Amino acid sequence: MDSRRSLLVLALLFISFLVYQQWQLDKNPPVQQQTTEQTTTASSDVPASSSSSAEVVADSQTKGHIITLENDVLRLKVDTLGGDV
Repeated sequence: MDSRRSLLVLALLFISFLVYQQWQLDKNPPVQQQTTEQTTTASSDVPASSSSSAEVVADSQTKGHIITLENDVLRLKVDTLGGDV
């Protein structure tokens, strides 16, 4: 009779652990990692600041572009203006 009780307690603990894990996944979904393709396209939009000539070229290329920043609460649109800073 003791072995049945031990097995039932172990089964209860195991089922409780599985329920807890599923609850954690439902309440805190895992953060999705960006792929390397998305990272490379995002990094190509950022001007390089290694030399002053590169900044002038990057400013002339990004003149008039609108960048959209979005999260759960806000959606912001930033107009990039070329020129001397």
